[in-house]
Amino acid sequence: MLFATDLDGTLLLPQIPGCDKRIEESLKKVLAAGHELVFITGRNYYELLDEKAIWQLPSYIVGMNGSIILDKQRTIIYQNVLDKDIVQKMIVEYGNLPFEYIAFDEKMVSVDQQAFREHFQSSFPPNFFAEQRMQQFMELFLRTNTYEAKQEQLLQKDIFKIELMSHDQAFCEQLANELYQCYPDRVECSFDGDSFTICRRYIDKGQALMMLCDHLHLTNDQVYVFGDSSNDVSMLKSFENSYAVANASLEAKNAAKHLIGDNAAYGVIEKIEQIMGQDYS
Repeated sequence: MLFATDLDGTLLLPQIPGCDKRIEESLKKVLAAGHELVFITGRNYYELLDEKAIWQLPSYIVGMNGSIILDKQRTIIYQNVLDKDIVQKMIVEYGNLPFEYIAFDEKMVSVDQQAFREHFQSSFPPNFFAEQRMQQFMELFLRTNTYEAKQEQLLQKDIFKIELMSHDQAFCEQLANELYQCYPDRVECSFDGDSFTICRRYIDKGQALMMLCDHLHLTNDQVYVFGDSSNDVSMLKSFENSYAVANASLEAKNAAKHLIGDNAAYGVIEKIEQIMGQDYS
């Protein structure tokens, strides 16, 4: 069997780090039983390193929402990046906005750190960062960026996706339409109410996971997938054994074949333990 799970909001607890001993030990037993694990996430390399227990497990990783696949030795076995002319257009025309340009090992923004911090804080409700753990979350998020990146720096890197934290649906739809008109067969845009993402067209978690399953010679019924948000919908729809956690978005719940407990209550771990017919608690 292969168990493929999203991380944030799905497998991980709502804390930093999100993988505690119970999760880690249960996953180790899954691997010891001869099954495969795939962590399928929007995170890039540096963001994954913040979950050391997850990174150190001999598992496959599908990163940046399907743009890259790493094997158990962390060697890239597949990648698909944005074309340079698309990246250049975004830099030239929208360089004054706090877009994140995400490479394999780096997140870059063209604005300075203070401007990005203010934008980041304004994207959340008032008093959201009053708790210490949320302050930690913000500092962790902010420290992974390279600030005031120049056009030359951004074009030297392979950029997998471009993101903007935003609630402005009208702006995001307008920009998506503009990009689709310019690059109809080369770009895919998505907006989930909190962030806007630009990536290579025909790249998503579902496509990447199916590609990996072909690589491993696994059939659809041997795969179990878990997710919580709009970027998980493609894989939840693509596999029969698909599960949305209780805290998932309505879109993810509608796409999944089954519902399970929420991430804060170890919903994924409990379901995996049940599927394997063993009690690891």
